[in-house]
Amino acid sequence: MKKLKDFVRSWGSVILIVLLIRAFIIEAFNVPTGSMEDTILPGDFVLVNKFIYGFKIPFTTRDLIPGRKPKRGEIVIFRYPVDPETPKPEERFIRFFPKWLPLLPIYWDKEKKFFHWYAPRNFVKRCIAVEGDTVEIINKRVYVNRKPLYEPYAMHKDPYIIPRREDTLGFEKRWLNREFINNMEIRDNFGPVVVPEGHIFVMGDNRDFSHDSRYWGPVPLRFVKGSPLVIYFSLGQGGNILERILHIQWGRIGRVIR
Repeated sequence: MKKLKDFVRSWGSVILIVLLIRAFIIEAFNVPTGSMEDTILPGDFVLVNKFIYGFKIPFTTRDLIPGRKPKRGEIVIFRYPVDPETPKPEERFIRFFPKWLPLLPIYWDKEKKFFHWYAPRNFVKRCIAVEGDTVEIINKRVYVNRKPLYEPYAMHKDPYIIPRREDTLGFEKRWLNREFINNMEIRDNFGPVVVPEGHIFVMGDNRDFSHDSRYWGPVPLRFVKGSPLVIYFSLGQGGNILERILHIQWGRIGRVIR
């Protein structure tokens, strides 16, 4: 017991400060997919500025202190809007911490009779348009408010252009209903749609291989968590985890993300 008290006395305040920094200021994220190539690569570990868009209550989408809204061209980390807030089915899982004190996303699984950790997935994309903007894609070219968007960061690895197969009439309503979530035929010819109030439209820089707002709709502002600042570590590409560790991409470490 004395050793435990000594440990708490010595490290308690340090641990608390680290948890507070992680919850409100800076957090580390790993990028598992290539949707943001070549800006961010699979295996990159990034530090994220969490206070730029306001302070949120940890593990919730509720603002503690509101911040500014994302701007066009900014890279954002956000909660995947299709993931449910709580594990399903609801009758199977019991929240361990009450809603008014969500210290950790832990639930009790009544079926397995054990604890279950659940938190919606985090995605990283680039904000292409904000609320009220009209977005349209014509033969891979993005137009915002009927003007072609200057995108030096965007890349297309597939030269083939998928022709328009969806009628523009009723397109926006179907898009908001997420009817295109698995429809890759809208990749190169999309919209037009108007970004609804309180939302943003995001896309990956690797346009031909990014699952983004074209398919699953706009991102609510309350789901936006922060903006990546810098790459602090980067594993090698492909192969097993050992090979990736042996081929650490030292040149990417310390790179500022834009």
